[in-house]
Amino acid sequence: GGEDDLYYTAIYVAMGEGTSTSAIAQRMHQMALARGPCSGDRPRGAGRPPQDDEARNVMSRIGLFKILNEEELATFVGETLPNMLEHSKVGVVVLDSIANFFRFSDPTYQRPSGTSMFHVERSGHLLGMSSRLRRLSDKYHVPFVVTNQVTASIPPLMEGVAGGGSNAPAPPSSEPVKPALGLVWSNCVSTRILLERRDGMLARPSSEAATRGESSLASVRFAPSAEKTVRVRKARILQSVNLPRRREIWYTIDTAGVDAIA
Repeated sequence: GGEDDLYYTAIYVAMGEGTSTSAIAQRMHQMALARGPCSGDRPRGAGRPPQDDEARNVMSRIGLFKILNEEELATFVGETLPNMLEHSKVGVVVLDSIANFFRFSDPTYQRPSGTSMFHVERSGHLLGMSSRLRRLSDKYHVPFVVTNQVTASIPPLMEGVAGGGSNAPAPPSSEPVKPALGLVWSNCVSTRILLERRDGMLARPSSEAATRGESSLASVRFAPSAEKTVRVRKARILQSVNLPRRREIWYTIDTAGVDAIA
């Protein structure tokens, strides 16, 4: 194939043994059909749905890849991805999820003394991968969205706390969970967004209200499980070099993808 075969406007990399690429492609195709032609002058959901070939045209510009292990990831980031970025005007690269390769310890490297060579090597690999991604981002002016997992935030034991003895727990963290991969990966990212999920009641404005020009945003309240609920999500900024902290937005995910609430 020629250079046209490598032309993508977005790249999605599924990492590990999770959801199959065929299932991901099917979901993307579903969203492309629901959103309609990407003309920019047609309101979302208005008029006749696009034909299947229009949706397929959108899909043809999304590079979807499956990577099964750390070695394949190194080859992709070191060789395949730079070649695609060189020949394409890519708007975003998504790596989902970095924790699949780096989160869990390998018993091979565990020593009786408790020193883990796995964590030493993992730190080096994470720093190296982060450095390569940053270089690609700077060179080709493309943002990287890298998903991670979370783990329970367990307070460490404090020594010498008055009235608590030597094994008194530290004050509880304000966050019940924290990002996986520890401090090393925390220092590799420029913006961290925490995604949360709850069940709530979603109230949308009536069509008459929209006609009168009133707010088209929905409102949400959290209700007992006996009531009809919808899964509501929240995106909250935990860390950023250029955005205010604790900024958040509520949203839902429907057939067409993400739909902001407020």
